[in-house]
Amino acid sequence: MKKIILLISTLVYLNVIAQSCPTTNEYQSNSLASPLACDYNELNTNQYCIDIKFHIIRNTDGTNGFDSNQLLNVLNELNFYFNPRGIYFKSKGFDYTNNTALNNFATYNATFAINNDPNAVNFYFAKTPVFNPNNPSTFGSSYAGGFGNRNLVVNINEVFNNQGKTTSHEMGHCLGLYHVFEKTNANGTTGQGITCFENVDGTNCLTCGDKVCDTPSNACNGSNGCSIDSSNIMYGNYIGGNKDHFTAGQGTRMRNMIKCNFLNLQSYQCAKLTGLAYTCLDEVKIYTVEVFPNTSPTISWSVSPNLQIIGSNITSSVSIKTVANTENNVYGILTLTINGTVITKQIWIGAPITNSYSISGAYDWVSTNNGAMGLMVSSNSTITSFLWTIEIDDFTPTCPNSNSPARFPITSLQTPIDNYHLETTTPYATVNWGNCIGNYVLTCYAKNECGENAYLVKYVNVGDPKNNPCFKNAFNLNVAPNPIIDGRIQILVNKSIRQSPCNYKVDYENSGFHFDLGVVENNIFIYNYNGILVYNRKYDSDEFVIDDANLERGNYIINIFTREGGMDQSIIVVD
Repeated sequence: MKKIILLISTLVYLNVIAQSCPTTNEYQSNSLASPLACDYNELNTNQYCIDIKFHIIRNTDGTNGFDSNQLLNVLNELNFYFNPRGIYFKSKGFDYTNNTALNNFATYNATFAINNDPNAVNFYFAKTPVFNPNNPSTFGSSYAGGFGNRNLVVNINEVFNNQGKTTSHEMGHCLGLYHVFEKTNANGTTGQGITCFENVDGTNCLTCGDKVCDTPSNACNGSNGCSIDSSNIMYGNYIGGNKDHFTAGQGTRMRNMIKCNFLNLQSYQCAKLTGLAYTCLDEVKIYTVEVFPNTSPTISWSVSPNLQIIGSNITSSVSIKTVANTENNVYGILTLTINGTVITKQIWIGAPITNSYSISGAYDWVSTNNGAMGLMVSSNSTITSFLWTIEIDDFTPTCPNSNSPARFPITSLQTPIDNYHLETTTPYATVNWGNCIGNYVLTCYAKNECGENAYLVKYVNVGDPKNNPCFKNAFNLNVAPNPIIDGRIQILVNKSIRQSPCNYKVDYENSGFHFDLGVVENNIFIYNYNGILVYNRKYDSDEFVIDDANLERGNYIINIFTREGGMDQSIIVVD
């Protein structure tokens, strides 16, 4: 009974294998460098960048096709698993083929003939399995064209197979990997009837099995024993475990496949252009390109008119500097052309900022006790830090002990050096102008390796709210009814439209950092004709009713002081 169960399990296992990708000697159908001429296990530490051309096969009416918006995710998955082994992929774009017959039933030859790019790995997406014309009994949901073949096709339902990693698995075949359970003869033949298992002790790891020595023997043989690593991506979408890695030995084998057979697939979009994103006037900067692998491509450098190249422009490094009398605080462009591929880099020239910029959020006149106010300046990628300063202008503030002059307060986002100096890495700061009347100079310095430069200096006058020069008497007071009959005084404060610069905010403006600028505060004082104050109260709106003054019959003077500054006066009569 145990033997029968084992036979059934084996048949099920082989059937699952057959539905994923081929295990026949089709791997040898390609014209590749002989394993004798290229040792696929020799040490190769180069990094390689490979072009991929995507091909989406759909029905004739454009349906049942892979979503092109997911191509970036396909590329990201490949790079996630191959980058640790020194292999990078770049997209050359994609195309559509609308053909129901090809989308629903096709052979390798028919599929891989569609818009095939000889200088890229051709990645096809189809709806149903693709059949191998060399072995009609071999079929599956997804296939590589064979060992070292630059074509693969994946069923659209298998693209993001998280357990089997179908996409990366088929790419592994293209780059020279066998299944880790493969029985492979020394000449590379695989499949049924082949008896060259890899020994568990690894003594024949270079000639049998998957020909990679740091993967265990995943094929079971009664005499050789059996070991399992079902998490290896080349185990495929079979029984057990999530697939999550290639071994170092598999990486070496794939890199050697690229070196021996696929250098024409190399993409130069992976070239790394290194160098600072800014330069100072009259300073020489060096920029270098690193190519995968370190071959000898055709290189040329060029620059925009505000830069010049010092020395050669056809080597892997280039020296540049600004031209004489060039404008600063602008961008220059450095262009690298490498085997026809163009890569550009923006370079900021000169000091980080000029005096043409102002400090947003700082007013010419600010009332005392105005609370925290936010400041902001323009920024660019070259600035490394900002230094904010508050200086006393033409007076020495004489503050009672209970009062305080302007300062940079400690907040959750800033810790000042002292009350008058604050350094930040972002273009924001908070200032409290205190409650001492006087004049201050506010400055922000932007800093980078070219030095520092000041923004437009701002002079700020801190004054009594009653003396706001922007709004003094810039409103009027309406009292109704007048005479007052039932003891209720209805008041409407008509304020003028905001005049800049002032620390006054109309209702529809966003206060942003200026926490207290939107506060409405009207201070009412009522005097009798003998000059005695009989009522005082603050109101937080511009339209309100006084019904608690308890005024006797007679004449009164009503004064109003607004938070924005200024005063208005009216005479009221109480019947």
